[in-house]
Amino acid sequence: MKQVHQSTWCVAEPPEIECGRLADSCGISVFLAKILWNRGLQTPEDVHAFFNLDHAQIAPSDLLPDLAAALDRLERAIQNRESVLVFGDYDVDGITSTVLLYSYLKDHGVDVSYYIPTRSGEGYGLNEDAVRRYAAEGVTLLLTVDSGVTAFEEVALCNQLGMDVVITDHHRCRKTLPEALAVVNPMREDSEYPYPALAGVGVVFKLLCALHARLTGLDFDLAAEEMSARYIEFVAIGTVADVMPLIGENRLFVKRGLLALPNTKNLGLSALLKEIFPQDGSGHEAKYNSGTIGFLIAPRINAAGRVGSAMRAVELFLTEDPDTAKALAVELCEENKHRQVAESLIFEEALSALEEHHRPENDLFLIEDNPHWHQGVVGIVASRLCERFHRPCILFSYPDGENGPAKGSGRSVKGFNLVEALAACEPLLLKYGGHELAAGVTVEKENLPALQRALNDYAREHLKEEDLIAKREVDFVLRDADVTLENATELLKLEPFGMKNPKPLFLLPDALVESIYPVGNGRHSKLQLNVNGQSVPALYFNHAPVQLPILRGEKGDFLCTLDLNTYLGSTSVQLGIKDLRPAKSLCADCTAQYQLYLDRKAGKEPYPEVPSRKEFEMVFRQIKGVYKSQPVDLHFFSRRIGMPFSRLLMILDIFEEAGILSRVSEAPCRFAELELLPRPNGKADLETTPTYLAATGHKGI
Repeated sequence: MKQVHQSTWCVAEPPEIECGRLADSCGISVFLAKILWNRGLQTPEDVHAFFNLDHAQIAPSDLLPDLAAALDRLERAIQNRESVLVFGDYDVDGITSTVLLYSYLKDHGVDVSYYIPTRSGEGYGLNEDAVRRYAAEGVTLLLTVDSGVTAFEEVALCNQLGMDVVITDHHRCRKTLPEALAVVNPMREDSEYPYPALAGVGVVFKLLCALHARLTGLDFDLAAEEMSARYIEFVAIGTVADVMPLIGENRLFVKRGLLALPNTKNLGLSALLKEIFPQDGSGHEAKYNSGTIGFLIAPRINAAGRVGSAMRAVELFLTEDPDTAKALAVELCEENKHRQVAESLIFEEALSALEEHHRPENDLFLIEDNPHWHQGVVGIVASRLCERFHRPCILFSYPDGENGPAKGSGRSVKGFNLVEALAACEPLLLKYGGHELAAGVTVEKENLPALQRALNDYAREHLKEEDLIAKREVDFVLRDADVTLENATELLKLEPFGMKNPKPLFLLPDALVESIYPVGNGRHSKLQLNVNGQSVPALYFNHAPVQLPILRGEKGDFLCTLDLNTYLGSTSVQLGIKDLRPAKSLCADCTAQYQLYLDRKAGKEPYPEVPSRKEFEMVFRQIKGVYKSQPVDLHFFSRRIGMPFSRLLMILDIFEEAGILSRVSEAPCRFAELELLPRPNGKADLETTPTYLAATGHKGI
């Protein structure tokens, strides 16, 4: 299956004069003002509200739906020392939510326990076995976190068994709600809460702020400050890990949490940070930003629920023993390594399966299943496949054995609501739920083919052609003079970055590549770019030098971030490459060469002399050794071997006519898949092919 080769770069150039005025009014640089303008912050009041988080207050919780009923029931449970169960979820948001609610109730003398279902066995949300077990043990109040809003049957069973249920959740609700005592969810249709896009841990935190105010008699603002001092780093971790929009209240949570992280008083979190940032004398300083959470902290917490038990992660953050904290932190880091190995294996297997089964012209929705895949890892791989092919994707595994139901984890592209797609197929499903861009689903194995057809039918109806093209939103075009240490430093004022407040992305056009060399055991590339006479380092992760469509000495257009690199106390500017293309001048030459190729095929221009044996051999060796059975940028192919583009296309025509290779091209013949074909009768006869004969002046038979 072919990969999307190009993305659309959407560059929005802000007005210089207006941005200059905004900069003067706010005391910031024009460089920063241009970014803010493009993000809708176009008045001094907007800018002040965005930056003035130091004095911002946490919003009152009283507009959360069913808050009063939830507080009444929790207060009664605390007064009566009832047996309470916190029922969590196995991702980072669910784990941090569980830690907050459990520890607060424990500190107030409640007989509280916690439970998180296994991802591979029980799956997401409440289940009948757990409900019956804890009801039999005398639990009188069950509290869900990060789940529960679709648990209709399980909540009904709780009511039947004499257990009250308070649901705290942030997932999309259906038209009806479970018959719980309270459903605290800012995503409810009747919710008036001003910040509906809270993470599950954000909902729990706001509930606890209100509960603490009620129990202590404190003003809400003071109660919220006390809760922040105890829990804000966990609120930040859960919010970033669940990819919530980092605007409004979430931005406040994350900024405060990042400030608290380096000096956290939680033994387990401190032990985990020491494993992530060991004092090894390497000279690299520990950085605490949203990337630290998203790429370093969250994967290690998630690994517990993906390949082990999420209960271990909760235990890490609740322990008061330093030795236990260290041992569990090491365990989570090791689990993360196992997850990485499993992820790589499943990714390669899924790619092979898609190559065999899927045809992009018909299959807009990617679906694969495998009984050997680990349920805890398929979601990560689905995300990678969705990003690579820019199509919605669900991968299924069989945690209960091949004869059991298939459990899938899916990801989607912007503009295609995955939960709505699954809702349209509800008669085929046992269970489903999630967000617009990520969802989980359970289906009987025999219904998988029907589900695949139904989802593809739905996708063909709801996906437009432009939805299948990856779009990169670019803040603006960098001038050479913009690439400075001062500007890179000023960008830090926009932190924390995340959904709805992404790290600024720039277009650096026509930059000369001075050098390219591999880093990270050959998996990544480091380039030196000449910018305004200065040599600026640029890192391109997960792209080896042989994969780049550009050569040393050529000019390119680069989508990049403007970053800082600190080493041994010295800070310098560097670029983070997100995408690149050869400069327009290189592409223009290939376009002219392509037109010449078309004119020759149409008989408007004569063919040049026949390629030499050496040229044929050179192209064949490249296909066999580098480009066999994979997408090829033919423009780059021709430049790499120093051959005019029209001549390369001529050789490929001759090879195809001789039965040496199969070529599937995309207009205007820039990208192609080249596959060498078996030749049972020995050598192919190039000299009898139509193109060869045309080049020698013969008309052929």
